[in-house]
Amino acid sequence: METLVDEMEDRKAELTENISSFISASIHEMNGNADATGLLHTSVKANINAAIDFLADRTEHDNLRAPHAALCHARVLAHTHVPLTALARAYHLGQSRFLEHVLFSLSRATHTLAANQLAHLVSRSAVFIDRVCQDACSEYEAEKSKIREENSSVNTELERAMSPSCTDPLDAYKIDSYYNLTGNHIAIEFWTNDREPFPSKSWHQLVDTVNVRLGTIGRPQVNSKGDARSLVWFPIIHAGRICLESVTDVLQKYGRIRAAIGTVQSGENGFRKTARQAERAARVVSDGKVDISPVVTFEEVAAITLLLEDPESLRDLAEDSLGGLLLDSARNRWLRETLRVYLANNCSVTATAHDMTIHRNTVKYRIRQAAKECGCKLDDASILMNLRIALDAAWWTPSTVLKLPIPLGSVDARLTV
Repeated sequence: METLVDEMEDRKAELTENISSFISASIHEMNGNADATGLLHTSVKANINAAIDFLADRTEHDNLRAPHAALCHARVLAHTHVPLTALARAYHLGQSRFLEHVLFSLSRATHTLAANQLAHLVSRSAVFIDRVCQDACSEYEAEKSKIREENSSVNTELERAMSPSCTDPLDAYKIDSYYNLTGNHIAIEFWTNDREPFPSKSWHQLVDTVNVRLGTIGRPQVNSKGDARSLVWFPIIHAGRICLESVTDVLQKYGRIRAAIGTVQSGENGFRKTARQAERAARVVSDGKVDISPVVTFEEVAAITLLLEDPESLRDLAEDSLGGLLLDSARNRWLRETLRVYLANNCSVTATAHDMTIHRNTVKYRIRQAAKECGCKLDDASILMNLRIALDAAWWTPSTVLKLPIPLGSVDARLTV
């Protein structure tokens, strides 16, 4: 055994390189952070030293602890997207690789180990990896818990800072020091459309991907609202509109996630304003339609967000403007949507037919039927504003303004084209 231990001592540098490379190649999550990658090598080196001491009976069982470098590595991983399972797997892969080297050395050596010595070696190795892995995983979980507590404190502070009654400077709150409050911002509220929790790792990946696609100038500021919703500020280079497709394309890959986007604003007041816009837009659609685009902008629903503060008045406006179209039937849904697109296209039949991929004659027929149901003339500019608001409200928040359908058989729900 002493000869074997001496050989392991001589090959520590080689073992460290080999095991570090093996872990990195086997666990891809370990390669996403430069600091963690560097500490992996240091951790492996320290663990090999500790393992050799333990196998040589130079460390008592009761005194066995994970090396300081291994604990530092675990704490750093807790600040990344690397899951705890990857850390535990790294230790077991490292043990496997270490034993392979030991057995290979024995196969080439002139000396041999008795069966009881070999059993002692394997058993001692298992005891070592169990204790050290347990220490490292406990350190990881403790650091994660600390991070969650700090994030909870930050989120509470941000909620206070976003309150309409708050006039304190934002630097009085726990906003990350790296975030530039004097620049341009755009806030986006993300949530799951099924209200089911979304894995923390996936949230981080989503935010990081959107941050890259928006071409921002720094890290975003995140206000987590639980496992199914987050409000995120992104630092934008230029004032003006962003490319919505860059956000929509990302969300389509996740399926369950939707987003409400504020407008680009500047400075501390803009930081608050764009957040309020994103939150108001999210309220419009959170309980509404699920068959629309995963992305909604504040500009699309600005009027609705104001009117939802007084839902009774919004229902009255819809009833006065929509008339018979207020009934939520299949036929009326087609008529409302055609009329909504028609008005959005400045009453252009050609543009409406193009947007809805239907024939121009179909558009004309539906518009005539819709106007008949509304009981209004579409050439009367005085009523078009209220009509557009009512149609938007029926589109975004149907449960707020529409009437329940009449029982089946009492109306003709077919749409003749």
